[in-house]
Amino acid sequence: MRKASTGLCAFYILISVALSANGSAGPQKDAASPQNSPLTTIETREKIRRLVSSEIRELRRDAAAGNSEAEFLLGAAYQNGYAVGQSDVEAAAWYLKSAEHGFAKAQNNLGYAYHHGMGVPHNYEQAARWFRAAAEQGEATAQNNLGRLYELGNGVPQSSSEAVQWYRKAAEQGNTAGESNLANMLYRGEGIVQDYAEAARWFRKAAQDGFAPAQNCLAGLYETGKGVPKDLKESIRWYRASADQNDPTGQNNLGYMYFTGSGVEEDQREALKWFLKSAAQGYASGQANAGSMYANGRGVRIDYAIAYMWLTLAAAQGDSGSSQALVQLRRIMADKQLREGQRRVTARSTAGGLR
Repeated sequence: MRKASTGLCAFYILISVALSANGSAGPQKDAASPQNSPLTTIETREKIRRLVSSEIRELRRDAAAGNSEAEFLLGAAYQNGYAVGQSDVEAAAWYLKSAEHGFAKAQNNLGYAYHHGMGVPHNYEQAARWFRAAAEQGEATAQNNLGRLYELGNGVPQSSSEAVQWYRKAAEQGNTAGESNLANMLYRGEGIVQDYAEAARWFRKAAQDGFAPAQNCLAGLYETGKGVPKDLKESIRWYRASADQNDPTGQNNLGYMYFTGSGVEEDQREALKWFLKSAAQGYASGQANAGSMYANGRGVRIDYAIAYMWLTLAAAQGDSGSSQALVQLRRIMADKQLREGQRRVTARSTAGGLR
């Protein structure tokens, strides 16, 4: 059974939108989440969602007159398809107009568009340019995003210490992704002296503000006793908080705790439930664990076809344990079971089960 180390979490690059453990592939545990989650401002989100045709005409008029906020809001309307047809190209065009007029949120969103190639060519250097313009105006989301580019060396020279500086600026403004990213740097000792207790403090701030990935990370610290007293009950509390927000890593990790009986009574059915929730979101470890449960009849009757499906989807995302398990599974599967498993893989992949 393979179990990944706990306490390490993924970094997040956020858009300030206007709506705003072995070869048998046994259940395994991860503390890193692959998803990127947008931050929004509720007031602006609701403002855009309430737009109707007459208000769009007024917004277009104001935007045409060079009102930077109207340009930004019109870009956001196009990005999200509210009261207008969804168009990344139109969104980027209006973000550019607003950004050139100095509107920080538009600068951030334009940077995000360049970062992801949404409506404009993919260009890390341009992403860094616009993130920096917004970050230097104090836009917290852009500060976090610029920190991410420095951490990876995308569009800027790689610098963990520079990443820490920008993450801290975002964190000190209460940006939950910045808090979580700063905590991760502290945990790993990258660009800053390693400090588990300080990492726990920042993870806690983000977790208490409801940031699901940070809740998962804080749970990992309580599980291992790094920076906080080891407390499996508290670990379960935070894994559950993350899982209840549909975070696939938190769901997988909560399932693993039920599988091993750590901090909770061992419950294979409950473990499978959470593995399946994670797997359904395309999370490789959740898929691997769900496959293992079906292959071994843990919490469910043995079903090699379903096991084959989940293990294949996980293997396609690079999970080596699942690849090894598939070799063994094929040796014992009947031809009919294999055909059914392959059919399920195709159906699930088409439906979006493989991210």
